[in-house]
Amino acid sequence: MLILEAEGEKVLGPRFVLLLEEIEARGSVLRAARRLGLGYRHAIAWIQRAERVLRRPLVERHVGGVAGGGSRLTQEAAALVRSYRRVGRALDRIVARARTDILEAGRSP
Repeated sequence: MLILEAEGEKVLGPRFVLLLEEIEARGSVLRAARRLGLGYRHAIAWIQRAERVLRRPLVERHVGGVAGGGSRLTQEAAALVRSYRRVGRALDRIVARARTDILEAGRSP
């Protein structure tokens, strides 16, 4: 599990990345939060904290109206999610190899 901190605060972890992915997939913070069993206010606060700490917008929110509102990830957020997933997969491979090396240490062939 990859968790990143900035300015002494946990900013990026698997649940937050999943929230971002759900926002992109569902086009709505509310629908993404519901899908993950989170409260809307909690999701918004989480996004705002990450945007403040990372000093960049992550989610573009459009207020409702006749056509309804919606949300989508910024290009920076989409790149952040891709990088997080790519690095996570690489770390998983490294940990799997290390586990094998450790568990096989001292065994006779």
